[in-house]
Amino acid sequence: METLMELTEEELAKLGLDRLGPRNKLFSHIQHLKLAFPRVLSTRDRDVEARAIDFADLKLGKTLAQGRTGEVFEGRLRNHTSVVIRRLNKNVNQTIFLNEAKLFSLVSSHPHVVAFMGVAKDADHLYLVYERVPDGTLRDYLQSRKKKLPLHTLIDLTKDVAAGMDHLHQHGIVHRNLTAGNLVLERLRSYNIVKVCDAGLLKALEAAGHYQQASARWLSPEAIAWQKFTPKSDSWSFGVVMWEIFSGGKLPFSEHGDDDEERVEEMIGRVPLACPAGCPEEVFRIMESCWAADPDQRPTMYDLGNKLADLDYGRDGDGPDSEDDSSDSSDGESAESDDGATSTTSDEVYSSDGSGSQAVYASLRDSR
Repeated sequence: METLMELTEEELAKLGLDRLGPRNKLFSHIQHLKLAFPRVLSTRDRDVEARAIDFADLKLGKTLAQGRTGEVFEGRLRNHTSVVIRRLNKNVNQTIFLNEAKLFSLVSSHPHVVAFMGVAKDADHLYLVYERVPDGTLRDYLQSRKKKLPLHTLIDLTKDVAAGMDHLHQHGIVHRNLTAGNLVLERLRSYNIVKVCDAGLLKALEAAGHYQQASARWLSPEAIAWQKFTPKSDSWSFGVVMWEIFSGGKLPFSEHGDDDEERVEEMIGRVPLACPAGCPEEVFRIMESCWAADPDQRPTMYDLGNKLADLDYGRDGDGPDSEDDSSDSSDGESAESDDGATSTTSDEVYSSDGSGSQAVYASLRDSR
């Protein structure tokens, strides 16, 4: 399974997996299977070279942002793949970024991490190319729902985040800014895939001046007090993201308003978030385990993935969104969900302007 997930673009194409949709569907199933196996299946550390992209295959579109080290564009790769392109300024140390690109190439080979596509060069510039995820942020999606999503769908969304975060942690990367607004969504025919923006994309956002420290609403006590960020501080933030998912995308500690960050900081670790309406007790217990005062007592992302995989709320033969969000359905008719709620099909409930990756820029601007 691990070898399959590390195949090159050419090898994937020979298997008929030259499109991101089918590839991600296969990899998602592999990742969920891996959670049932011992940790010996963890990703092997190995030397990796960043994939080279012919600059002639890139087409730069409109500018998304500008920063000290370069510009960020939307664009296309080989005329058919939508991408986000970071062009570095002439005066930057390209060796540093090429070394980082090697790490990004390894880290992003995962269905629940925004993909780093490769590196291109022209006479003057170095270009870092990332997958463009078209369907908005997870927060946008949750807040757009007219009816609450079925429990199994909420669990699936949460498992995707855990899988992506576990992958980053296995490569020594701490996210530091995990919120539902920094997660992007790819909507496939019968289900959705959530993806974590990896370190490469977050660095691009930072260079463009759009990356800010996460709001205290998502930060652990040690991150707030001492700026101490570890995989276990990410676990705390993951618990808050779970709370967002099961609360329909509500702002944590919203009872204190959008701007009272000082008051929120005082509450972190003292006044816990309440169980969201309709959230099962066993799910809320998982959230609470992420908010242990002692970081050593918080579960790892791998542990969280296993706990979530053990939950079973049934599908009754339905796909995750066949009852409420299938992109097959475009007539706006209502469908009955497996938890008894009537939900409306996707075109009436959730429409995307195709700016998923770009939406992360906007959400990071206000850091909530």
